Amino acid sequence: MKLSRGFIFTSLSALSWALLIIATRFAFITYHETAANLAFWITLLATVYWFLIFLRHKSKLRTAQPKHYLLLLFIGLVNTLGVTLVETLALKSSPAINFSFLIRTVILFTIILAAIFIKEKLTLKKFILAILILIGSYLLVTQGQSLKLSPGDLFTLIEALMLGILNISQKTAVAKFGAPLTASAAFVFGLIPFLVLLLSTSQIHWPQAPLIIPLLVIFNIAITQFKLIALKTATASYVTMIFSFTPVFVSLIAMPLLKETLTPIQVLGGVLILLAGIGVEKLKI
Repeated sequence: MKLSRGFIFTSLSALSWALLIIATRFAFITYHETAANLAFWITLLATVYWFLIFLRHKSKLRTAQPKHYLLLLFIGLVNTLGVTLVETLALKSSPAINFSFLIRTVILFTIILAAIFIKEKLTLKKFILAILILIGSYLLVTQGQSLKLSPGDLFTLIEALMLGILNISQKTAVAKFGAPLTASAAFVFGLIPFLVLLLSTSQIHWPQAPLIIPLLVIFNIAITQFKLIALKTATASYVTMIFSFTPVFVSLIAMPLLKETLTPIQVLGGVLILLAGIGVEKLKI
């Protein structure tokens, strides 16, 4: 089976996110970095790259209407500010296992929102594959144990909803401006409020792991670039479902690097995710 462009670039984006997660965990465990400090330095160093991309493609904005500028601003604020704030609240008040699983409900939110706002088809096959991915994610994350829901889980569901909205917005913007301008303009428009938020935490200092920061910047840029390239040719639902490969990649990378092990039930969960992803690619959901 010849893999589609959407599958290849979404998988690369998911792999980049997995590498980012592993490298970030390494920075937390080994160098005791804080989330706010890492986010600040990653954003600061990425600014040079995204500004150069923005300057190179900004001519496409000449035909943009006010609604298009608002769309890019909305993407920038949701991506850099909204998700960050809600995720902080979620991680603070929701158990890590709950968060890791519930954040995957972004699949359902994206499918429903895509059907409402950009007229993507709702099909039984799509929902069956989405449920298989969620079951696989549940087994991989929880090892089959039951979840004890907490009030803080509401923040995780809100973040999943925001990510679904972000997926739809990015799909719309990419169709109009292409991936490079969408990514760079959204970054530029959301930069100032995001940096102000981070600086207000009083946790910003010279990084304890300065050699890891450039790697995190590369992974962070790759996530966005590959995902938006995939959205150019694939549906928002498709990209979100294939993006569920991320926890599988994390598990496979963590085994040799962080000496983590997988139980049989987790292996089953990973296999379900991969099989469902192959189904998504074969059926071109």
